[in-house]
Amino acid sequence: MEKEITRIRIQKYLSNKGVASRREVERLIEAKRIKINGQIAKLGDTVCESDQILLDSRKIETKTPEKIYILLNKPRAVICTRNDPKGRRTIFDLVAENKYLFSVGRLDYNTTGVILLTNDGELTNYLSHPSNQIKREYIATVEKELSNEDLKLLNSNNFILDGKISKQVVKKISPLVYQVELCEGRNHHVKNMFLAINNSVKNLHRKRFWIFSDADLKIGEQKKINSSVIAKLLA
Repeated sequence: MEKEITRIRIQKYLSNKGVASRREVERLIEAKRIKINGQIAKLGDTVCESDQILLDSRKIETKTPEKIYILLNKPRAVICTRNDPKGRRTIFDLVAENKYLFSVGRLDYNTTGVILLTNDGELTNYLSHPSNQIKREYIATVEKELSNEDLKLLNSNNFILDGKISKQVVKKISPLVYQVELCEGRNHHVKNMFLAINNSVKNLHRKRFWIFSDADLKIGEQKKINSSVIAKLLA
């Protein structure tokens, strides 16, 4: 009896191989940069190990790579995309092992703090999905002191941001510095949150993401995370 061939969606397949996150693979497909057996790939296409897959005319290795996890304390003036048309420095310029790595989420150009780089597509999807409520902790320096009413509103269950309820815990550290904890990662979330109460963020630093913190990392420093640590957490 012939062995049944397992086929999976191209996005998941390439994510598992550490080529890119599923979202990034989708962008590559939409840009017509991926081919399957000589044909331009489409969203939803399925593949198996025997298929030939090309990215920009280069064959993608089918051997599953060793999982790599790097925690970086991102400095200012660095972007979180692999390539920048303006030629600005990227987080991938800061790490030696950057082939096929992608970031779990993003931090703005001038936002500092912890960000995870990995080639583990499944972990990236898990940490990026809103339903998993992954905690993030930020330190925000703002333009003006929040009133008691502002703090009460931000910590309530009916604070609306971009038409959706935004839940966070905001604690005052000093008149212009606030700790913000939330479990979702909308685009410019913290900055937009303060803008909604007629304030602005002058400096933003992410102290914690999931189980990782900046406790032993100076700005610009990085460290490798043992894969066994990740495996235990997800067991």
